Amino acid sequence: MSLRNRAVIVGVGESDIGRLTHMTGLGLNAQAARRAIADAGLKHTQIDGLLTAYSFTEPYFMLGSVLAEYLGIVPTYGGSIITGGASPTTMLSHAAQAVETGMAEVVLVCAGENRATGMSRDEAVGALIAVGHPYFEAPYGVGIPSLYGLVANAYMAKYGTTRAQMAAVAANTRGNALKHPNAHMKTPLTVQEVLDSKPISDPLNMYDCCLISDAGGAFVVTTPERAKDLPGKPIYLAGIGEAHTHEHLTSAPSLTEFGAELSGRKAYDMAGLGPSDIDVAMLYDCFSIVPIIEMEELGLAERGAGGAFFAEGHAAIGGKLPINTHGGMLSHAHAGAVGGLMGIIEAVRQLRNEAGDRQTANATTALVHGEGGILSSHCTATDIVNFCCLSGDFNGVHADHEYCKSTPFGEPIAHAPLVYAIMGGLTYASGINDGTLLAVLGIDGWRMHGPVKHGDTLFMRQTVEETREPSKPNRGIVAFKREFVNQRGEAVQSMKATFMYKRKAAA
Repeated sequence: MSLRNRAVIVGVGESDIGRLTHMTGLGLNAQAARRAIADAGLKHTQIDGLLTAYSFTEPYFMLGSVLAEYLGIVPTYGGSIITGGASPTTMLSHAAQAVETGMAEVVLVCAGENRATGMSRDEAVGALIAVGHPYFEAPYGVGIPSLYGLVANAYMAKYGTTRAQMAAVAANTRGNALKHPNAHMKTPLTVQEVLDSKPISDPLNMYDCCLISDAGGAFVVTTPERAKDLPGKPIYLAGIGEAHTHEHLTSAPSLTEFGAELSGRKAYDMAGLGPSDIDVAMLYDCFSIVPIIEMEELGLAERGAGGAFFAEGHAAIGGKLPINTHGGMLSHAHAGAVGGLMGIIEAVRQLRNEAGDRQTANATTALVHGEGGILSSHCTATDIVNFCCLSGDFNGVHADHEYCKSTPFGEPIAHAPLVYAIMGGLTYASGINDGTLLAVLGIDGWRMHGPVKHGDTLFMRQTVEETREPSKPNRGIVAFKREFVNQRGEAVQSMKATFMYKRKAAA
């Protein structure tokens, strides 16, 4: 489905921002929502769709329903989207699809929480650790800053990005935030101050890391036809794309190549535009390395050139391509999913020519990029990469996408033992070994007939080839012929597997 110019944003609103001890997370959502509805020239009773994200500080399982109660609306379309920091852009896609298909006419999208005052320091640290893999990351105390530090070190080693260039990202966004009347941070920040700030997780210092704020944000989506009856300037959605490469960093296909290139290409293709058409960009900036990676993957700079782009001042207001003109998550606000939503709000204001001192001259096209997890959103290629971690076998044919382009397979293939292990899982699922299996006696004639790749569907054919009775009467031996085939019916592995089972005594 192409959504090109089929949905428009007609209203935006942000809550008060900072350390707001008198505001709950729900209250911040509601304040932003009411401001967005008013900005659209609507009444709350005219909202028939509601999309929310998630909250670490509110005790509500059904956050959207609770917010609907709070606002006094009765949506006939709703849901809560959880793709980390990418939730706002994902919600924009869902809202656009809803109004295009007639599921709703006017959709309110909002996110926010009181993360600065609603959580203790220990609770915040615990939440950061909980994002890691529950078996392979969290038990070792690995928090989000450490995982992004790992990415930063890998990216610096591969592309030559420097610490000073990363510090320039933070200094650039602070300069932009000083021109925003509602920004959390109000004091100037230099590159040297970033470099001299408290170390958090090498190579990241305190000012390389996003804020912790109390904040809420919201926007309203409808059809171009409905927007004709509203007072404001509608901002058209030209194109949108998603890419979900992994969930946990231990399962990432790469530490230097992520999904922004794919999501950007999908958005560009839908819009009929390219990187050179972008006038202003809002890039997710939870850590200073992230917008450098994103702008390079999105084609806004050559690989390895993003850091210099910031350091040379090209991303500043009035520069070649202004980036995060509101101050981003490093200086404007960050409170969970709302950090990325603020980028959407700023893009709308830029395209309406309402950004005041932050205004980009003659801006007609804006790009907003959201990112969730650890440069991820969802797991699509977990099994092969997890087996690398488990076995220690990171051979290029299994883990290096670039190397695999030079192989006959063209892409990473599964380890042969992984395929064998899946056979074992299918056997277990069949139930034939439940309460009966005593031992595996041997695997003979194990042959590999073809590769197994990401996305393949595997089936096992198993037939009894031989049975015999050992000396002990309560045991039996069964040999199976096993064949593993893919979705095209092609054999990928075969073997003879011999097992010892419990046996009933003869009648």
